Parts: sequence; structure tokens; C-alpha cells
Amino acid sequence: MKCYGTDEYGNTYSRPADIAPLGESVCGARETFDSPPKCTDNKRLIVENQKWQIIDLDKTLIKENGLIRLKTQIEKYETGAEEIPKGYKIVDKELVTKTLDEQLSDNEITKEQYTQTKNQPVISDLQNIDIKSVRALREWLNKQSDCPEFLKQYEKEASVKRSELVK
Repeated sequence: MKCYGTDEYGNTYSRPADIAPLGESVCGARETFDSPPKCTDNKRLIVENQKWQIIDLDKTLIKENGLIRLKTQIEKYETGAEEIPKGYKIVDKELVTKTLDEQLSDNEITKEQYTQTKNQPVISDLQNIDIKSVRALREWLNKQSDCPEFLKQYEKEASVKRSELVK
């Protein structure tokens, strides 16, 4: 005699029934002696109280070639079982980061966030140019005969700090 049951996904299996001390056949709590019924692609089987039940296929599962398996993360996104995280999209079965323009057009970021992020490299470059030009001006002024003493002091302090840099 055989016992029938399902794994956690709903795939059916059979095995020889256990024999109890009095010689009768015994199935486990989530098994039955009845053969599994046929079920459609969007359904799966489970055993409750030693009776087959046909239930809907969970949205995180997929039936493929007669077997039920857990969907991959990409399949969950593609089928709507899970929402794609903001800032990402699916390209060639891979999760990739959206461009800033895509995030803005999809209303995932505000115009202010877009502008701030887009302008940050330019702002950083401008700050570096400002720093270089101020240093160049300070060094040039320091070489002038009529350079004020406070500017000479700043140049001395800068030289001391530059000497502290690890090389």
C-alpha cells in the first residue's frame, strides 16, 4: 500500500506506507492512501486530514514542466508578485539601476532631488576650482612686496598643514 503527499510547494510524491505494530498500514499526518487528483496549471494540491484539497497556486510559485517551484526574485518582479524597488528596473532578466531621468519621469524622485543630484558633480568641481584659484591668488599675493602680513601668516599656516600630509 502507498501513501501520497506533497512537498511544501505542492509537488506530489508516493512512498510505501508504514506498518503499525498491529500490522495495519499507516500514513503520516499530511499524507493519504488516495491517489492524487488531476489539477490545473494555476492550482496545486495539499493533504489535510488525509484528504486531497486543490488550492490556488501561490503568487510566489510557478508550475513548470509539471513541477512546482519557487519563483526567482526576477520572476516575482516580472509577474507582479513583488514590487520592483524604487530606482530599479528589469533589463534582460536582471535588476539594474534606473537613470536619474527615468527616476524623474517615473515620479520616483522630485524635481528638486533630480536637480540636486545632477548638479552635485558640477558644484564639487566648482568648489575645487575656487579652492585652487584662492590658493593661487594667495601665493601670488604673498610674493608681492606690499603683501599684507595677515596673508603672509595664512600662507605660513597652510605650509605647515601641507607638511603634515602623509606621503
